Amino acid sequence: MHISYLPWGRGAHPNLWSWIEGAPKGVTIHEIDAGIDTGPIFVQRLVEFGQSETLATSYQRLREAVEELFAEFWPAIRSGSMFPRPQPSGGSYHRASEGAAILDRLPLRYETPVANLRKFNA
Repeated sequence: MHISYLPWGRGAHPNLWSWIEGAPKGVTIHEIDAGIDTGPIFVQRLVEFGQSETLATSYQRLREAVEELFAEFWPAIRSGSMFPRPQPSGGSYHRASEGAAILDRLPLRYETPVANLRKFNA
């Protein structure tokens, strides 16, 4: 389970990067493979947000969304009646150190309004 709409947000801090990069926001259940968040996708769901969110509130909503998605689709995945599809090309990947560097520049850290993150998209 991953709190990004793969292939965007592979790696660490996917919620942070979705706001900075203007990527689709959502959750994904995928197979684990040799890469980092590159496995075939079972199911995804987009999550809509307003600009009044913070990193903390958007993270919490994504976490709840992926848990709901898991509860809904785990029986089909477990029984083998649902099959994964390859991830589309493109997307993004970020290391933990990249996200930590951004967070260190945010005085409010996770309480930062997401609207304030656009300035980091250079």
